[in-house]
Amino acid sequence: MTLKALNPESLQKSDLINLLIAIPAGIVAALVTIAFRGAISGVNGLMFTDGSDITKAFNEYPKLIWPLITTAGGVIAGFILILALRYENKHGKMPDYLDVIDQRLPGIPVVSTVLRGLSSLASIASGGSIGREGAMVQLSALSGSLLGRFSRFKGVHQSDIIAMAAAGGLAAVYHAPFAGALFVAEIAFGVTAVQRLIPLFISASVAVLTVRSLTDYAPLYLYSSVSFSPSLGAIFTVLIIGVATGVLGPLFLSSIDKVRHWMTPITHPALRLG
Repeated sequence: MTLKALNPESLQKSDLINLLIAIPAGIVAALVTIAFRGAISGVNGLMFTDGSDITKAFNEYPKLIWPLITTAGGVIAGFILILALRYENKHGKMPDYLDVIDQRLPGIPVVSTVLRGLSSLASIASGGSIGREGAMVQLSALSGSLLGRFSRFKGVHQSDIIAMAAAGGLAAVYHAPFAGALFVAEIAFGVTAVQRLIPLFISASVAVLTVRSLTDYAPLYLYSSVSFSPSLGAIFTVLIIGVATGVLGPLFLSSIDKVRHWMTPITHPALRLG
């Protein structure tokens, strides 16, 4: 990615609008991620006495019940997904937010995106390890699509606003504004000018500030205070870990492919997710 120098002559009216709309795009994207996390906590609160940490909440039930809970959530997620697929068969397949940004499509469909988000919610809240980040970023991008649709700013393409919201969603999810902005910039613009990159940085930064202001902000991953000393034994241990993970990683991916192949005869979405 190469950056061109920013000068007043290159800063057009549309660039100023991009800078202004980046702020609400970041705020809305952050609110969407907060709402999705709140929905997960709400569902867990109905299922468990203390649903703040689902890995601990499952201990309220016998271990034999654990797979039943996750299976039931997967089945519910599958039936919601069926609704989404039926809607998409009538109105067209739902594009991923990256495709919308890359191909500069007019917007993200609301109904199918919300249904797929609810499907992810049912699976995640019941212990399914499908990853909450994808749904939150897709819903954040949808918020940018709606913002662009209702704001109707002239000279600003709707996919640019979706890119800002997606950058804000990534930043709010991972607490990484610069990484989120740069990731979306490479997808959206490839080789870009500074004035096209700045709105993404603004949106991502505003999203993180919003999350910090409205939630009990904490680092995603906590590290111990142990210091690493480059002794011969420590270096040897690190080398062994590197080789082991390098071997086990591809084995894990191949096991996923094998299970997917075994499940090929099961075509019903509810049964597959269950």
